[in-house]
Amino acid sequence: MALAIEHERRTELSFEFHRFFDLVRTGRAVEVLKAKGFNITESKLHFPIPQSAIDVNPKLTQNTY
Repeated sequence: MALAIEHERRTELSFEFHRFFDLVRTGRAVEVLKAKGFNITESKLHFPIPQSAIDVNPKLTQNTY
């Protein structure tokens, strides 16, 4: 059943560019994307925090990567 759900999510989310975020959320992004030939590491999964958000809340710190 889990494989059927994963296949459905893969086909449904791929055309909407939500597949990447689904893989990150489930913790499988590095494994799946490396199998597809992409050069990705755990550190490349984090997006930078916008400066405007840091200006609003100075306790926020930028992601290290």
